[in-house]
Amino acid sequence: EAGAARPRLPVGDVAGKALLAAVEVDGGDALSGLQERDRDMQGGGRFAGAAFLVAEHDNKTLKDATNKALTAAKAIGGDVHVLVVGKDCKAAAEAASKLDGVKKVLVADAVPYEHQLAEPVAGLIVSLASSYDAIVAPATTTGKNIMPRVAALLDVMQISDITKVVSPDTFERPIYAGNAIQTVKSSDAKKVITVRTSTFQAAGAGGSASIENASAAA
Repeated sequence: EAGAARPRLPVGDVAGKALLAAVEVDGGDALSGLQERDRDMQGGGRFAGAAFLVAEHDNKTLKDATNKALTAAKAIGGDVHVLVVGKDCKAAAEAASKLDGVKKVLVADAVPYEHQLAEPVAGLIVSLASSYDAIVAPATTTGKNIMPRVAALLDVMQISDITKVVSPDTFERPIYAGNAIQTVKSSDAKKVITVRTSTFQAAGAGGSASIENASAAA
């Protein structure tokens, strides 16, 4: 029916099963610890980690998809660092450093990254991943090519095509060709996320982030 609200599916029960299993093994201490962790995660303002945004660009110009994915990354909480990977991509890195909400820009400028192929770019991202709790990219052709490999290398589930950040570990995404909205809660220590950029406003200018060499930061 035209104009009808799309149904929202409930969060899965994986976290609940994990909680029950922990209580059965360790008793009340496990329950108390998990409840405290959940309270921390539910308060978006208390998110202590950092988000790592993979920029979309053509080695010269930063694409609008980056600005929109940045809005999603900021909603997760914590600092946002942007990775610009390519060849002769200094201009794109400088543009990223001027976006509002970006704390740092990491640049990987080398021949193997010129065409942003999944294998070398995913390997680079994983080598930098230890400092981050969320790795985010626009759900573009490039992002959809790279991020599943990143998730596989980190042994986590990818959270695809998010349309809303509910909390640092909970997101909404469309399913059934967009006819329903699923709420997904992840218990993975690192979240690998692609963003459906059409549902997020583009972040504007106003930043003055530092620019560093990605290999030096690894």
